[in-house]
Amino acid sequence: RLRDHDVVYSAHIASYGSIPATLAASVGTVVTVSLTWLTPPQLHRMHETEAVGVNYDYGVAETLSIDLGNGRPVVPIGCYLGRRGALALNGAPVALTEVQALGRFFVESRQPEMLARVHSDFSEGGDFDTWLTGLIADQTSRKALTATLAKRSIPIDLPVFQRIAAISRP
Repeated sequence: RLRDHDVVYSAHIASYGSIPATLAASVGTVVTVSLTWLTPPQLHRMHETEAVGVNYDYGVAETLSIDLGNGRPVVPIGCYLGRRGALALNGAPVALTEVQALGRFFVESRQPEMLARVHSDFSEGGDFDTWLTGLIADQTSRKALTATLAKRSIPIDLPVFQRIAAISRP
């Protein structure tokens, strides 16, 4: 469990048609997160799949208010941080309903609802499925929508994470 953070929608559209997530500061919130222990080659591959330098930066935190369970010590923990900030359709970040949290104060939404809202607010009408299929198929359209979403985003400042360059392949 990670304290004083929440998982919110990032201000970009993924190549597979979802609105990905990023962390945001959220004093008093305790969010359930998953950790993946990766070897250097695995981390390099993860950087590629997460589009480090395009959609995300990679940051490392030496100290976090996190409970790893069973008294395990917190070691430096890496995280992907959205480069464009949090998607803010009503002037505030929106948390992912699917991610469990205690003391959450951000409005939350499920992925299908967020996609429907983005379709309603930013498409030129038409059928939702056709719109989404078009975004998946057309990188130019996806990038244009991402640029529009970024204009309505809220910058995220997480000083506990030091943003670093992608780790080179060993």
